[in-house]
Amino acid sequence: MAYQQSIELTKNYANYFDGNARTNQGIVKTISTTMSNYESADRDEVNSILKDLLLENPQLVGVYVGYEPNAFDGRDSEFIGTEGHDGTGRFVPYWNTINGSISLEPLEDYETLEYYQLPKELKQTVVIEPYFYRGILMVSYDSPIIRNGEFVGIGGVDVSLEYFDEIVSNVTAFETGYTFVTSNSGILLSHPEHKEWIGTKTLDDFGVPEISEMATEIRDGKSGYIETIDPDTGREVVMFYEPINEGTYSFILCAPKDEMLAGVTILRNRLISMSLFSIILVGGVAYMVARSTDQSIKKMLNDFKLISENALTGNFDTRADTNVQVDFKKIPLGLNQILDNMSKLTKSNEKAMVALQRSESKFKSFFNNSNDPTIIYDSEGTILEVNEVACEFTGYTRDEMLNMALKDLDSSEYALKMSDNIKQLHEDGHAIFESMAICKDGTPIPIETSNRVIEYAGKPAIISTARDIREHQNAVEAILKAKLAAEEANRTKSEFISNMSHELRTPLTLIIGFSDLLDSEDHGHLNEHQKKYISNVLRNGNHLLELINDLLDLSKIEIEEMNLHINEFSVSDTIDEVEALMIPIASKKDINLTCNIDIGVPTIKADVIKFKQILYNLVTNAIKFTDQEGTVTIGGKISEEFVHISVKDNGIGISTEDQHKLFTPFYQVDSSTTRKYGGTGLGLALVKKLVEMHGGEVWVESEFGKGSTFGFSIPVNSKLQ
Repeated sequence: MAYQQSIELTKNYANYFDGNARTNQGIVKTISTTMSNYESADRDEVNSILKDLLLENPQLVGVYVGYEPNAFDGRDSEFIGTEGHDGTGRFVPYWNTINGSISLEPLEDYETLEYYQLPKELKQTVVIEPYFYRGILMVSYDSPIIRNGEFVGIGGVDVSLEYFDEIVSNVTAFETGYTFVTSNSGILLSHPEHKEWIGTKTLDDFGVPEISEMATEIRDGKSGYIETIDPDTGREVVMFYEPINEGTYSFILCAPKDEMLAGVTILRNRLISMSLFSIILVGGVAYMVARSTDQSIKKMLNDFKLISENALTGNFDTRADTNVQVDFKKIPLGLNQILDNMSKLTKSNEKAMVALQRSESKFKSFFNNSNDPTIIYDSEGTILEVNEVACEFTGYTRDEMLNMALKDLDSSEYALKMSDNIKQLHEDGHAIFESMAICKDGTPIPIETSNRVIEYAGKPAIISTARDIREHQNAVEAILKAKLAAEEANRTKSEFISNMSHELRTPLTLIIGFSDLLDSEDHGHLNEHQKKYISNVLRNGNHLLELINDLLDLSKIEIEEMNLHINEFSVSDTIDEVEALMIPIASKKDINLTCNIDIGVPTIKADVIKFKQILYNLVTNAIKFTDQEGTVTIGGKISEEFVHISVKDNGIGISTEDQHKLFTPFYQVDSSTTRKYGGTGLGLALVKKLVEMHGGEVWVESEFGKGSTFGFSIPVNSKLQ
C-alpha cells in the first residue's frame, strides 16, 4: 500500500509538471506557426506580439524569434546595431525579464548553439537540456519557422526552472522523505537541502550503483523505483522516479524505507497468575476429602496443606504420596498432574512476561524518541500519555497535558465527534484525520493525525501521531495557483490561435477565390507556366486553409466554444459521400479505396458535419501514409447503443511505443516521416476531441511496417455535451 501511494504521488507531480511543459510547447508552436504564415514584414508589430506574450505568461523569462540573413524582410542592412539587432542586422529580437524588468536585446551565439541549430537541422520542435544563463537555470523550447518547405528561422521561449525547486522542495513524503527533479541526463534541478548541487551535480556523481542504474532508466524515459542508501542522509530509502514526458526531466520521490513500513506491535494478551488458581483448587479438594474420618485421609490433608503452602510461594515441585484406597487414589494423582501442568504454565508465563517487558521497553523507546508529537488517549478522550515533542509542540507541560482531554487541544470536528471516530477506529484499526491543534498560547496549527487502536495499561486506547501540515497546505495552494495560471495561459494560447486563425482565414479565402477565378480562364487564357503557378497557389492555399480550420476547431474546443448540432442522418449515405470525395485523391496514388459496412439501423442522431470531418481526417491520414497501389478500407458496424467505424490501411504502420501519443496536438511520430508525407499533427488530435464531444471513443491498432486501423465509436443517439 505504501509503495502504491508513493508511485501515485510521483506520477501526480510528474503529470503536473508535464502539463506545464505542454503549455510552453503550445506557446512556442503558436509563435512558429504564426510567423510561418506572417506576411506583413513589420518588425515593430512582431516585437509587440513577443512582448505581449512575455507579459501574459509569467512562467516565461524569455520570448524570441531568430531569422536567417534577410529572411524576414530583406532589409537587414538597415538595422545593423539598432535595438534588438546585432552587428549583422538580422531580425533576432530577444524579449526577457532576466534582469528583473522587461528588456529587448539581440540573441547571442545563434550560429553555434543548439537552441537555433537543432530546429534548423531537424525542422521540428526541440527542448534544450537545462542550462545556466546569466545565473538562471532554465530550459528552452524552440520551433522552426518554415515557409514553402524552407527553414527561415526559429521561434522560442525560455522557462526558468527555479520554480521547480520552490515547489518540489516543499513536498514531503511520509515523515522525513523528500522530492527532487533531475534532467534526463541526470543533472539535479532541485534539492530541499543542498542548493549548491542544483545544476552542478549529477546522479552518477554519487557513485551509488543503484542510483546510477536509476539515472540510466531516466535517460531512457522509463519510470520505476530502487531501494538504496541515501548518500545524503545514510538512511535506507526507496526512490520512485517518473519521467515528465513533454520536458527533458524526471520527478523523484525519496522515502525512508522504515517510515513506509513502520508499525508498532504490542502484546495484547497477558497471562494471569496461576498461583491463586492452584490455592483455590487445592483448598477445594481438601474440603471435599475433609468429611472423611479415615486416618489416611487426614494424612492426605496434611499433604494438601504442605502442597498449598509451597504453591503460595510459587513452588510446584511438592507431590502427594499418601497411600489411600483405590477410590481416592485418583485424587492425589490428579492433583499431581494438575500441579505438573501448572508448573509448565508458570515457566511459560515467565518467558511471556520477559517478552512483554522487552516489547514494552521498545514501545516506550519508540514513543519517547519519536520526532513527531504523539499522545495516547482513551475512548472518552482523556489523555493518558504524551511524549516530549508533543509538549514542545503545544507549549504545555507533561503534567498539564495529563490533566486535559483531547477536546482541550483539538478544536476540530474530530474531537467533537469522539465516539463516532473511536467506533471507526475499532472497525478499521487505523485512520487519518485533519485537525486543528490549539497551542497553549492560543495559536491554531493545522495538523494531520495518524490514529491507531492499541492496548495501554490493559485497556483499549488510541495512539495519535501528529504532523504539521502548514507547509503542505502552502505547497498545495502554490500548486493550485500554478495550475490556474497554466490553465489561464492555455486559454490565452487557445484564444490567440482562434484570433490569428480568423485573421489568416479572411485574406486566404480571397487568395483562393481569386486563384479559382484565374484558373477558370473566364477572364483570359493562361499559358502553361501560369496554369502551373495558379495550381500550386490553389493546392497550397487549400492545404493552409484546412490547417487553419483545424487550428480554429481545436482552439474552440479548448475554450469550450465548439457546439454540436445534433440531427438525424443516414450513416451509410454519409460514408458514401466521404468515399466519393476521397476516391480522386486515392486514385493519384493508385490506392484501392473500398467500403465494407454492415449497418442495419437506417439513421443515427449526431452532428453530421463533425461525423464527416472525423471520417475525412482518418481516411486522409490512411491515404497519406499508404504507398502506391496500396489498399484503404472503410468499415462499419453497429451495436445496441454505438456505431463503430474503422479505417484500415496497409501503409507504413506505427510502433507500439508511439501509438499512445498519436492523438496529442502537433505530435508526429518521426521528423523524417513528416518531411516525406507532410502533415501537422492536428488531424488525429481533432478527431479525438470531436469523438469525445459526442460521448464516444477513438482507438488505434497498428504494427510497424504492416499498416494501421484507426476507429471510433459514437452513440446512436448522441446528446449535446
